[in-house]
Amino acid sequence: MSILYGITTFIILISFLMDIGSLFRGHILWRGLAVVTSFITTIVLSRYLEAAMTGWFFYVLAWLSFFILIASMGMDSAITYVISSGRVNLSSVFTSIIVWVLLGIIISGFVEWFTFPYGRDVVLGTYTFFISGQLLLLFISAFYYGEKKFILPSFVQVIGNLFFSAYCVFYFEKISRSGPELFSTIFFLYALVIFLQGGYLLFQFLLSHKKEIRFLKPKGEHLKLLFSYSGLALLANILFFIYQRSDYWMIRYFGLTDTELGNYIQASRIAQMFQLLPAMIAGALFPILSSLKEKKELLLLPLMRITLQLNIILLLTLSLVGYYLFPFLFGPSFGGMYIYFLYLIPGILSLTVLSLLSAFFASENLVKINLFGAALAMTLLFTGDILLLKRYGIRAAPIVNSASAIASVTVSVIAFKLYFGKGLKKLFVPVKKDYSFVRNLLFYSKDVSGK
Repeated sequence: MSILYGITTFIILISFLMDIGSLFRGHILWRGLAVVTSFITTIVLSRYLEAAMTGWFFYVLAWLSFFILIASMGMDSAITYVISSGRVNLSSVFTSIIVWVLLGIIISGFVEWFTFPYGRDVVLGTYTFFISGQLLLLFISAFYYGEKKFILPSFVQVIGNLFFSAYCVFYFEKISRSGPELFSTIFFLYALVIFLQGGYLLFQFLLSHKKEIRFLKPKGEHLKLLFSYSGLALLANILFFIYQRSDYWMIRYFGLTDTELGNYIQASRIAQMFQLLPAMIAGALFPILSSLKEKKELLLLPLMRITLQLNIILLLTLSLVGYYLFPFLFGPSFGGMYIYFLYLIPGILSLTVLSLLSAFFASENLVKINLFGAALAMTLLFTGDILLLKRYGIRAAPIVNSASAIASVTVSVIAFKLYFGKGLKKLFVPVKKDYSFVRNLLFYSKDVSGK
């Protein structure tokens, strides 16, 4: 039986590598460039706005991102799932998504005036540009991902990040602005770039699918399938979003300083960068796993073990040099972020595993497991912050954050173990075959652009 299983495993792996390797190469390369250029953008913003105003910038972005999460209704995950699994054709959902985006643009115009903080101190149209652009990026990228085409969405982000960073560096040095005026100008430019990215991606999608897209009334059964999947996905995304950002709101609620908030948010953004590689792999895995009927763990487990090991090495390296590196990159006002980053490391490693397990459960239409883990993390984070922030100060925030992430990944690990009967060693400890598997996946399979 073990020989038969070994032969079957070998055949499946070979078939995976021939088609999937090119997808991973393209996806990881361009997503990696998107991450690098996003990091450059963060450095530029930090240099111009400094800790206090940078904290406020990303605080407002957190509120805007929450609105986008609600407005998307989890439809991006549902689109990728139904398209990649072949259960719904493109034209059946495209019309509904475009109508959805138009409604989002209209509603965001009202929200800009009545809801968001600092709404009157930014250039008119800033929030509307940002929200409509993000919705377009989110939904059109989901269509591309469902077709296993990963390059163009990341390419658009790379160009947008480079343009924004270059504009700030070469032009804002010549403009004598400070305080709210500088904040509003940079924020408007940032929002406008997002809108142009989303518009360009929509234009390219329509151009490349002009023979396939028909603006028809969607079928009821297709909408039912979309909403049944997106409903749970939305709840899980909301809970996880609140988990990732609610400590920002709690820090402000308990009256800690803008400088402390800016340092903590910047440390959190560095921590989130370590989640980007797992997120990139999970983004590529989700449509691939959705299209597979069996043996999904043969692809999932080696990637999860190698990704975890790589993040451990990178985190150890940064923990040795971060004390000097962070103030050098972001400026002297960010001298306090190093200790917050150290406290976030256990949570980073937990979320590394959680990203890939969540992609697997989503591909199995088991989003309820992700939902339960996110609910647990959010509950623990709120409870911990309420009990500890006022008494112990801002250092309690990263500790509570990491503890919540550990609890959430524990739920997914237990569920995965029950699903497959795999021991903890299979999930976390790399084996020699993992390295050859990943090497073959990335370098030795045939080259398909995936664009």
